[in-house]
Amino acid sequence: MPSGERILIVNDDPSIVETISSVLKGDGFTVSQAFSGKEGLAKVYLEPPELIILDAMVHHDLHHGVVNGGQIDGYEVCRRLKNDPVLGYIPIILLTARLSADLPDGKAGWIKDKTAGMKAGADDYMIEPFDLEELLLRVKMILYRSYYALDANPLTRLPGNYSIVRKMERCLRVGALFAVCYIDLNGFKLYNDKYGFLKGDELLKVTADVIIEATKKKGNPGDFIGHIGGDDFIVITTPEKINPVCANITERFDTLILNFYSEKERKERCFTFQDRYGNLRTAPLLTISIVAVHNKDRKLTHIGQINAIASELKELVKSLPGSNYIKSTTKGKSITKPFRVHKVRSRTPARQMAGGLQGSLKKVIYLKQINTLFQPILYLPRFEIFGYEALSRGPAGTSLESPRTLFELARKENLLLELEHLCIEKALLKWHTTERQNLGSEKLFLNINPETIEPLILKDKSFICSRTLQGSNIVFEIAERHLKGISNWFPYVVEQLKKRRFKIAIDNVGSTQMDKRLIAKLMPNFVKLDISLIKNIDKDTSKHDKFFTLLKISQNLGTKVIAEGVETKEERVFLLKAGVHLIQGHLLAYPREYFLT
Repeated sequence: MPSGERILIVNDDPSIVETISSVLKGDGFTVSQAFSGKEGLAKVYLEPPELIILDAMVHHDLHHGVVNGGQIDGYEVCRRLKNDPVLGYIPIILLTARLSADLPDGKAGWIKDKTAGMKAGADDYMIEPFDLEELLLRVKMILYRSYYALDANPLTRLPGNYSIVRKMERCLRVGALFAVCYIDLNGFKLYNDKYGFLKGDELLKVTADVIIEATKKKGNPGDFIGHIGGDDFIVITTPEKINPVCANITERFDTLILNFYSEKERKERCFTFQDRYGNLRTAPLLTISIVAVHNKDRKLTHIGQINAIASELKELVKSLPGSNYIKSTTKGKSITKPFRVHKVRSRTPARQMAGGLQGSLKKVIYLKQINTLFQPILYLPRFEIFGYEALSRGPAGTSLESPRTLFELARKENLLLELEHLCIEKALLKWHTTERQNLGSEKLFLNINPETIEPLILKDKSFICSRTLQGSNIVFEIAERHLKGISNWFPYVVEQLKKRRFKIAIDNVGSTQMDKRLIAKLMPNFVKLDISLIKNIDKDTSKHDKFFTLLKISQNLGTKVIAEGVETKEERVFLLKAGVHLIQGHLLAYPREYFLT
């Protein structure tokens, strides 16, 4: 049952307010109070509560049927909130006093008040004097129903993220043996783009049915099934049920998925689609991948740890052809090669798979072979970490390890959007699944090309939601060279990003003779001075004119300056005296896979 949530009491009788408050606070709820309808509305708009207990007759003259002192009664408060597109979801319990005399129309007074309250949109109704224990129970039940209604996936009706997190937290708290199975479809976006969302929704419903039936048939009576969103599902069971449940899911899915393709596609084991550039391409039939993380041979202490293990295993299972599931078997802190429990033979002919992965870059994107490194940015006055820049690298030891080679090839082969999608996805995954000291306050700097911002960040809402792309801590970093000759639409894109609480940084400033007016027009949050300008800045006086000009322009715009490539203590001292408080470079730390502690 819910507890700890914020509840607003709106009543003009202080004794009733205090009585209800003491009961709710005693059960762990956070309570705020309002003694008029206007005050109640103001508090709701300022800090929306999870539930409102509202007196129907607040500041209402019972004898004359009017509202006194320019106030509004509880019915009007209820109507306004329920008609509000943002706040209409807040449940309201309406309170009214029982009237001893019947009204002229034959209705009892409380019945008429109840009818008026329900018409105004109240979720529940209680008559004074009421039992406090009953009120507390009603508060909890309404909150429970409200959370379930908001949390349940509208397509499958399975519990959503709120319920999933609470279930996982309970498993960790109780300390019993458990297994978390992460389930998702391989290639669902391509299928959804070609066949439409109606067909895609039908496929997701069938997938949910497969998971539910397999869990009921092969799992335990109390096993949990949730729908994270899109084509991502979760099953929480016990370690000994991983094999039978996952094997049943993969086998039944591979049978039923054939019904979603034409006879020709089933025969060829692939389907054709048109990519965003108009090219005709082929893709294998949809498969399903499952990663199971359990605590049978290791201690799991928090959800972030479970997610980190799962994300590493997911890379392996998705690199395998066909439908597969794997489970963690490592004892200790690090992950060794997991035991491959089950493999369904790929139904896609080898030559078709090879044709779909022509070129090393396509293979890198398909197998998600991108490594993410992080380099810290230091705030000099307090000598603390301000944020990290995510740096993407291709497979180690190959020609594509270099980011310049990697992205130049992507641009040449019209795969820039796909590559940047993958790089951002990998960076965010590690960012959100790694524990850090200043979690929530540090900024994450993500490199991106101007032409991919609009389709990837502003239009692909599912990507933003599924990868928890939180605007307040995300800084999109754009290289100065990519802004050369840019069209007039980009300032509008920057404006839209800022409205979504994202921040903008211009990188490599000072390395070219860029028009300073464009920087003034874009009004970035950060300007990153290039290493070519910062190197030996304490000794090379020929750089000082350009350095101080850029510094003054940035200060006039209210833009923070970050000095890149700081390698000596002398450079650091010079920058601090000049008023540059943020630095990045080898003096502090080389790019690494892990965050500083």
